[in-house]
Amino acid sequence: MSIVITIVGFLLIFGLLIFVHEFGHFIVARRNGIKVEEFGFGLPLLPKIFSVRKGETLYTIYPVPLGGFVKMLGEDGKSKSKRSFASQSMGVRARVLVAGVTMNLLLAYILLTIGFLFNMQPIALCPSDIPNAKYQNTVSIAAVSDGGAASKAGLKTGDTITKIGSTSINCNTQVPHILQQSPGQAVTMDIKRDGQAQSVSVTPAASGASKGRIGIAPKDNYTELSYPKWEAPIIAGMETVAISAATLTAIVDVFAKLFSSGSVPQGVAGPVGIAKLTGDAIALGSLVVLRFIAIISLSLAIFNLLPIPALDGGRLLFVGIEALRGGKPISQKTEQAIHAAGFFLLLALIVVITYFDLTR
Repeated sequence: MSIVITIVGFLLIFGLLIFVHEFGHFIVARRNGIKVEEFGFGLPLLPKIFSVRKGETLYTIYPVPLGGFVKMLGEDGKSKSKRSFASQSMGVRARVLVAGVTMNLLLAYILLTIGFLFNMQPIALCPSDIPNAKYQNTVSIAAVSDGGAASKAGLKTGDTITKIGSTSINCNTQVPHILQQSPGQAVTMDIKRDGQAQSVSVTPAASGASKGRIGIAPKDNYTELSYPKWEAPIIAGMETVAISAATLTAIVDVFAKLFSSGSVPQGVAGPVGIAKLTGDAIALGSLVVLRFIAIISLSLAIFNLLPIPALDGGRLLFVGIEALRGGKPISQKTEQAIHAAGFFLLLALIVVITYFDLTR
């Protein structure tokens, strides 16, 4: 895959996700009478490279295309205008803040619905979860982490998992679910390797960020999966929920491992890693690209909902605190200082993950 195609694809996809997210904030703010002073694409770390004013809003592009923002009147609490963000009720402010996440969730759902209309394969659902589905499936190991329990037990990439303990395996999501029930305890896995059946004893990690894990990435291998096309919106909704839940779990694991060991889990990707994955997705075809965009959009939505300063979830947290205090907000100076600290911590996180991307 050409590096030019990869970079262009990455910028287009990331740009779409940022635009959709910020447009959510923008349109809900405008519909509630809030004055939007600037709609910016890119992080304002360097001088803008493009700007145009239409009506009362300045539309700008900054040279670091890894974010975006909607600057509303009164976000700093200085304006007393009825059209300022700070002058709005807690309900209106909460709706504006959650609108970006809502748009990312909606985009993912629409893309997944389109994909399932063309018989796209699910990645978070078991075939048995899909109403009226017809399928044949095996579960194999797509990757084995160096130094993990699976590697020490002799498991290899390409092995087919047929049974764990007494449970027959017919879906990749069964694997982590079963293993997490036996941290620190030996578990028997029945596998097939080159057509030969084998049994392997493996012990999931007893504690820490890897508790209940053995260091493998299981994947489904559908030889046949079909379902009525009218079920596509239903399946898309189920897949959206399943991917979102898995994403939240993964994000919590990332922070747990980052703070406990100072490392980033193997499957986590920053801007460089996502760019590489973009190229891989493009090479595999349009349905893979649709699913890839949906997954990144859901990841962006879930991450933004975390109660971390500078994120939408962090700002929602302050609205919640205000509600608990009977409508008395925390001082704007204090809130801004906390959000500024959160912003620089997020930048540091991006740098750390990018470092691990490059070392890989």
